[in-house]
Amino acid sequence: MEYIVTNCIVHGVLDAIQPNSYGLLMKNELIAVMLGTKEKFPKIWQPKELQPIQGQVAVNYFSLMADMQLGAMSKSQGRMKGYQLVTCRVFCVKNELRGKGIAAALLSASVTNAQKEGAEAFFFTAPNKASQQLASKINLKEYNYIKYESYSRDFPMYKKLEDKEEMCKGYLALFKPF
Repeated sequence: MEYIVTNCIVHGVLDAIQPNSYGLLMKNELIAVMLGTKEKFPKIWQPKELQPIQGQVAVNYFSLMADMQLGAMSKSQGRMKGYQLVTCRVFCVKNELRGKGIAAALLSASVTNAQKEGAEAFFFTAPNKASQQLASKINLKEYNYIKYESYSRDFPMYKKLEDKEEMCKGYLALFKPF
């Protein structure tokens, strides 16, 4: 996950991609983060950019994120090509503070800020049931999905993901119509 986090918070690590991340502090303590990126859609990954991705979880998660975006491109029949897209790549809230509306507030603010900063769309990948419920709670609309069972036939490493559910869902908020 280190590489994904680095991409989200360090400008210039990747070609044509910018960090777009937010944190929530309470009593000078970081309690929630949305680590994201802003780029022209679709981001075409260069081989040199993929070299640092190491570790089973990072490779699985990165591949899933990339495939979810490709699925969104396919579903939009290419109409999103060139859109400024903010992608939420990592989202987490401190364990003991979950269930208090913090995640919903931070994700809502992230979507609103993306629009204010000129993005034309916001994409949220929800790999587990909790993140899918969060997306529904703030009225994000499901756009695409990947069923883990069929995906793991082609990519056996997916069977080793910790939080795997029946499917990974992608949620798209469009600020500019196709």
